Amino acid sequence: MEQPLFFTHRGARLYGVLHLPDQTVCARRVGFVLCLPLHDEGVRAYRALVEFARELAGRGFAALLFDYRGCGESEGEFEELSLGTCAEDIRAAIELLMEEAEVDACGLVGLRLGATAAALAASDPAVGERVSRLILWSPVVDTRGYFRDLLRSRQFTEFCCFGRTRSTMQALTSVLEAGEAVDLQGYRVGRQLYQECVLAPPLEGAWSYQGDALIVDVLTKTGRDKSVSRLWQTISSANIRAAYRTVPGYPFWEIPRVAMPTALYETTFRWIESLPRDTLNLHPTMLSNPRLRTRQSVSASAGGSPFSMDEQEGIDGHRAGMIAEPMTERPVSIRVQGKALIGTLHYPELERRDGTTGGIVVVGGGLYRRSGLHRIFVAAARAFARAGFVVLRVDQPGLGDSEGVFQNFRNGEGERYNVDEARTAVEYLLKEIGLNEVTILGQCHGAKTAVLTALDDARVRRLILWSMPMVSVNLGEDRTVAIEETQGPDGGPFERVLDAFVASKRETLLVYGEKDPAFADFEGFLRRRGLRTEEIDSEIPQWEAHRIPYANHDFTTVGWTEEAIQRSLRWLVARQQSDGLFVE
Repeated sequence: MEQPLFFTHRGARLYGVLHLPDQTVCARRVGFVLCLPLHDEGVRAYRALVEFARELAGRGFAALLFDYRGCGESEGEFEELSLGTCAEDIRAAIELLMEEAEVDACGLVGLRLGATAAALAASDPAVGERVSRLILWSPVVDTRGYFRDLLRSRQFTEFCCFGRTRSTMQALTSVLEAGEAVDLQGYRVGRQLYQECVLAPPLEGAWSYQGDALIVDVLTKTGRDKSVSRLWQTISSANIRAAYRTVPGYPFWEIPRVAMPTALYETTFRWIESLPRDTLNLHPTMLSNPRLRTRQSVSASAGGSPFSMDEQEGIDGHRAGMIAEPMTERPVSIRVQGKALIGTLHYPELERRDGTTGGIVVVGGGLYRRSGLHRIFVAAARAFARAGFVVLRVDQPGLGDSEGVFQNFRNGEGERYNVDEARTAVEYLLKEIGLNEVTILGQCHGAKTAVLTALDDARVRRLILWSMPMVSVNLGEDRTVAIEETQGPDGGPFERVLDAFVASKRETLLVYGEKDPAFADFEGFLRRRGLRTEEIDSEIPQWEAHRIPYANHDFTTVGWTEEAIQRSLRWLVARQQSDGLFVE
């Protein structure tokens, strides 16, 4: 049973999903809080931790996977995040899990910098007595090197997009030391995180945690991480009961794949089950707790309706305490082809709701959760909601928190499969929310899904297409994503679909980064039809194209992200005003 929710900590609403054993599985005394990595590592690794949480629940352990403030679906700005604030959020998550699942103790499972934050949280004497298991997956011990790589990633993006490196390492660190934030891959990173990583690496100090610990080094092509093995030796010498394991694998926090790190799961479960049985045995109060027995799975509710409304118990504050009250964002569940897809619904502020007539469905691309890389879709949805729109973002099947299996994109199969998801999301906004019209915002292959959906559904009034490719992709035998070239002299199959879409005369905004290879493909599509980008407005009056200078495919700077969002917002507001539908 899975329960998406928001809970409040220090004035911020944090998003999490509570995974509880179902009635057929005996519950254990220990629950687990799962701690995500930071930056885009957390986006790429999210599904792997979702699957591990489901494995825990299937073995009788309650689990909570959540987003720190400023990350994922949670409130807050990333600039204000530090390892210290992450540790505070982990403590709040421990309290929530122990209260909601009524377990006697907690275990922490952290990946990469999430493991570093988990170790910090467990070392707090006020928390340590409640934490009996500490599991660190490829923890970042060398935080100086980690931060140096972040700075280099900024330089690499500059080199690829501007043809030269515009920021020196010294200049970037000087900005941070002066107390200003630095844009690193679309995240505004503040001084506190910099100081923690560079000036006082957390795992190099003394440990006060005294429970059981497992350190797992996921062996990638670079081999064993010597800093991880040294960490194990350090904490073992401090009389901490620590085990060290290595598992073959790949850096699933860096490389988008749909295959799960099963060897890592199996190694972790073997260690958990090897601990004294009296610390893991059945929890009698959980077996008789009526509140837990009556919880609904997000996939089992709503009867014959494809929608699971937000008012179900536990989503928006079923009782006083840490669970947040309904505000302008809340989790929803819709059913597509028998699978529950989890999303976030954004409402305008109360004073703007009387002017709301339109809704927006966001369809992402790639193997990522609904927040998108560097939270671009969260930022977009919140900007649209502030302007008076209702916005729905939904995880695709097999991604994020949703059920199902991710579909291959070969020859458009994946895009067509996700048409059902997009259409059901449109239906939700029109019928359940009662809106008058819907726009679809699609990015990358989500933009292609948007086009296919609009061709099949006349209720989709407008499209906003970000970084739309003209080629298909294929998941290879190793489940990695590879581009499948389908272009011929007259264009590929999708170009013929796009011709039909042009004939439908649907109002469309296309936004590309100048350095995005997809933009060159789009210009090729126009050339083969005797057009140029500058002529779109006159030759295809219902279309408008906007090119962001120097930007790449994912808009991976704060400035590029903001330009894509604001350009899209201004375009959509202008279209609704011309129809007399938008109320200021």
